[in-house]
Amino acid sequence: MKNPDAALRNFRQLNRIAIAAFILALPVGLLGALIARGTPMTPWIPLTGFGTCLVTFLVAYFRIRTFRCPRCGKQFTAAHPLAPNSRGRRCVHCGLEAYA
Repeated sequence: MKNPDAALRNFRQLNRIAIAAFILALPVGLLGALIARGTPMTPWIPLTGFGTCLVTFLVAYFRIRTFRCPRCGKQFTAAHPLAPNSRGRRCVHCGLEAYA
């Protein structure tokens, strides 16, 4: 069994990355539109910034959903792939706290 605190550090970091990417997607797109106004890159810069944030969020979300619990070895956030996380910040199988 691994040290749960050390293993959950990666989970917490992924969670912060996903939240930041979700919150920053719209402001980054708008800032890109303001910067690119009047240039030939006007349609591409905002889409690139927004798309980068979106892809970052999706990758982090996928990694969060497939994260293995260090205590029981099962998926931490879901009982099966389509299930929501009904226990919040705990493992749905063994109850290990992610932010203890």
